[in-house]
Amino acid sequence: MKLRWRFLLGLVAGWSLGAAERPLEWSVLPPLPKSIGVAGPFAGVHDDVLIIAGGANFPKGLPWQTTTNGLASPPKVYHDRIFAISRNGRQYQHEPVRTTLKQAAAYGVSLPHPEGVLCIGGDWKTHDKNATHVISQSHVSRRVFVLRWDASRKTVIENTRLPLPGADLENVAPLPQLPEPLTEMAGVIIGEKIYLAGGSHGNGATKTFWSLDLARRKEADGLEWKKLTPWDGPARTHAIAIAQHDGSETCLFLFSGRANAEGKWVLHHDVHKYTPSKRQWTQLRDIQLKGKTEPRCIMAGTGAPWGANHLLVIGGADGKRFLELTGDLPQAEKLKILTTHDGFSRDVLLYNCVTDRWSLYDSFPEDRRLGSETITTGSHVTTPAVRWGDAVVIPSGETSPGVRTPNVWQFRKRPATHSFGTANWVVMGVYLALLLAIGAWVFRKGKTADDFFLAGRR
Repeated sequence: MKLRWRFLLGLVAGWSLGAAERPLEWSVLPPLPKSIGVAGPFAGVHDDVLIIAGGANFPKGLPWQTTTNGLASPPKVYHDRIFAISRNGRQYQHEPVRTTLKQAAAYGVSLPHPEGVLCIGGDWKTHDKNATHVISQSHVSRRVFVLRWDASRKTVIENTRLPLPGADLENVAPLPQLPEPLTEMAGVIIGEKIYLAGGSHGNGATKTFWSLDLARRKEADGLEWKKLTPWDGPARTHAIAIAQHDGSETCLFLFSGRANAEGKWVLHHDVHKYTPSKRQWTQLRDIQLKGKTEPRCIMAGTGAPWGANHLLVIGGADGKRFLELTGDLPQAEKLKILTTHDGFSRDVLLYNCVTDRWSLYDSFPEDRRLGSETITTGSHVTTPAVRWGDAVVIPSGETSPGVRTPNVWQFRKRPATHSFGTANWVVMGVYLALLLAIGAWVFRKGKTADDFFLAGRR
């Protein structure tokens, strides 16, 4: 009988959870105009304007196609274009920005700061061609600069000096270049300190860990990159780094990534936490949802702090098809994967920084692959998540190998409904009825005070 009551109560609880609304409210901002979208852009908010700059795409044909001139291997083109989206309440519009980046670049790190969007590293390519192919040469950047919205001129300004309140800009030390070229790394800013983890110098994944203290930018020769002790784990690119409070202080959380070790790709599903006050790394549990038998890779995904002690990881690639595409599959099979790829994971994962636990929180809205009415896509990868007021923005990005999207999504916590809701009232009524029934049953069974207090000494 007891098992029967527990089953009924569990069923009601499950019904209540099933009736709950999704926790995130998703909406679409104006897409990037006259663009197929870009992967690896620099993005952030300054002066309440969303700035999206740089990035890379394949405007002359996807990598497995041929160009309009009949050349094989269409090149990946890197851009210097800057977009700016302003808002008035819930109304959004693109501002006509005429300035461009001083150097086209993508796949660096962009970090939020009250005085502008910090942009670090990245890479770009130059192209040549012979009779049949486009030949590309890669270059990795050491550049560090800041993008700021100039409201008086309605444009975006690039500078190597980050303004310091109360100080003339010429008296502020310029941001130092990276000690070494770096791209495809992960980074966060905690207070006034920048942290960069992993990445590539252009010839494979690294295990570097750099820090820069922006609070010293008024001191002569005060701005200097410092090399710190890295995590106890493998080198990586395409990792996710998010800063969040773990119940004691704000820490850096490093997730997933990939590396090529001795000619073989290795996908990471580990988690590491850096505690600034202790200058210490701690390895945490792997990325694994309750009930799942294996951990998952979320490389190239994006994420943001959520609430006081949680963070969200949006999408990412599990790497299974990546291994197939970089493996020994026949070319026809690879082409089939590329042309029918239905996008990366749509899962939005919630991580508790105090309990070190993962759960499935929401899902990225289903979209259509650019140029297709039938192929669906999932989340956007290789693009940052940008906090804008009470919302988080996912600007452009890659939706399947080689395919970009100009779409800009944003989400915020779904507001609580004013009405309790019919479904909730029904659940509440059933629950109370069950409690009354249990009470009546217990009342009939109990005849004495001894039965009530001591269950009849059974």
